[in-house]
Amino acid sequence: MHIHYKKYIINCVIMATTIIMLYNLTMNLITSDMYMSNDLRSRVVAVRLLNDGIDPYFFKWTTGVPEEYLDPRDFPSRSVSRVTVPPTVLVLQGIFADSNYKVQKYLSVLLQWLALVVSIILLTKDIKGKKKRMVLTLIILASISSTWFWRFHVDAGQLYIMYVMLFAISYYAMKTHNKSGHLISGLILGILVSLRPNAIVFFIPVIVLKRTRIIVGAILGFFINIMISFAIWGISPWISYYRAIKIHGEIHLGLLDVDLIPNSIVYGLNEVEGVIRFDDVPRFLYTDSSLQFLIGLSSKDLVIALAAILCIYMYVLFINRKSIITIECIYLLGISAVIISEFFIPAARLSYYDVIWIIPLCLMFVLDIDYNEKVFIIVLILIGVFTLSLAENYFICGVSGPYIALMATIYATTIYTRGFLRQKLLRKSII
Repeated sequence: MHIHYKKYIINCVIMATTIIMLYNLTMNLITSDMYMSNDLRSRVVAVRLLNDGIDPYFFKWTTGVPEEYLDPRDFPSRSVSRVTVPPTVLVLQGIFADSNYKVQKYLSVLLQWLALVVSIILLTKDIKGKKKRMVLTLIILASISSTWFWRFHVDAGQLYIMYVMLFAISYYAMKTHNKSGHLISGLILGILVSLRPNAIVFFIPVIVLKRTRIIVGAILGFFINIMISFAIWGISPWISYYRAIKIHGEIHLGLLDVDLIPNSIVYGLNEVEGVIRFDDVPRFLYTDSSLQFLIGLSSKDLVIALAAILCIYMYVLFINRKSIITIECIYLLGISAVIISEFFIPAARLSYYDVIWIIPLCLMFVLDIDYNEKVFIIVLILIGVFTLSLAENYFICGVSGPYIALMATIYATTIYTRGFLRQKLLRKSII
């Protein structure tokens, strides 16, 4: 009787989480039809401009210019456009360049959901017990897809879940424990660095531990992706990209006096490529959790502070390198460095960045640490995620949520690494 009752509860959980996910996906598709997906729009326009030999990072639309080049949320008073991704990202975006914009919006939603599902499945693959793994995977999927920051991510047409998926695939490849797996893992991570440059700090534990094949794969992946962008558009977009990013940093610090009146208002636009609600955004607050916004440090000060933190981090890893003996430990150390670096980037850190917490949350279910410590860390991360879910209406939640989850991740990294160090010392004492 007890067994049947347990099966009934499990089946109810599976059914409930599946219904929640289908509902969330449906709502994401509906809002995609209603709104512009403004961040996606900036990338689509950038690819079109590059393909026609026009610099997308400093382009300004005016009356008479084709509608395909129009980003209705760009600000005419700024010298730079809204595009802040490197040309390598635009290479991937260019795969769908010839599609109608509405089609690209639907594709964006479906690809984001695919990346979410793949990421969580790969990161939870080592949970013991098929039924337990399926239930936990569905619960995490339903929980994340119900959050405010996921809705923000999908509505904006953002890319951060794609980066999470690349991390998850590299983790899965690294777990194969063979030469080709480590090379493939490094290759994927190298491609990721070419898309998101600050991801390079992931390699600190890899370098300290001298995982040569991962490093070689990363170098290959990085340069292959860079060279593809060179072959398509040349080097000039990269020069413009770095010039534009510097200006964006100055704007974020308030050093440049610009207004926030977009093209849609300046030119009295009512419709762009069949979309009429490009000024109505399905969110109410923009919560910037970056250290630059909260403390007001210059870009130079942020770089110095991050460099100092990473030097200390590298030293601690070096002196404890013999206790870092599992792929999970390497991966947790690497992703923790990436997460920390995200707070130091001289740009707005909005809530859609917070899909990154999928990685430490999923890893906590597979890490071999003390049960009470594991539960404490999972609960702390979930508190951070829950707090973020309230960021739609409360600014403080969008700022405090990421730091709660950050503390949990750093604590998990410390506990996990020290746990292996304690085991090593215990073995020595027994011997």
